[in-house]
Amino acid sequence: MAQTWIEQLTALNKPLHQKDLTNQFNSICEVTEYDYAKAEERACFFGVPKKSGLWRTRPGMTRGEGYTMPVILRQDLDEWKKSKPTQDPNQDWIRKHEVSIPIREQALKWNDRVGGIRVADEDIVYDYNEETREGTGAKWR
Repeated sequence: MAQTWIEQLTALNKPLHQKDLTNQFNSICEVTEYDYAKAEERACFFGVPKKSGLWRTRPGMTRGEGYTMPVILRQDLDEWKKSKPTQDPNQDWIRKHEVSIPIREQALKWNDRVGGIRVADEDIVYDYNEETREGTGAKWR
């Protein structure tokens, strides 16, 4: 299946987006709904056996160095500051709001950070609709 998927992606003969990956995968995979019960059975658990029963992930990079970098959008941080002006965002908020953008030298000069992640200036626009789950994501103006 993996080889077929790669061949179909190659046949598109264009720069790929996440949606291309998903569409081609769905075209060869017959899964219409993810089985969460099965996934939970297969999940790896950490902590005290037979006591915590919770699976955990640890923060870290999922890819090696490449062509993108994580950022927090300025408008998201501004919204946080309006609702909680005396608190810094916690790790859960940061992970939920971080987006990846293609690296450009000007981004490496952004000094404002939250949780170690650069805050993007207004040079970045974000196109994603939570209801339809569609959009192009973050990109440079």
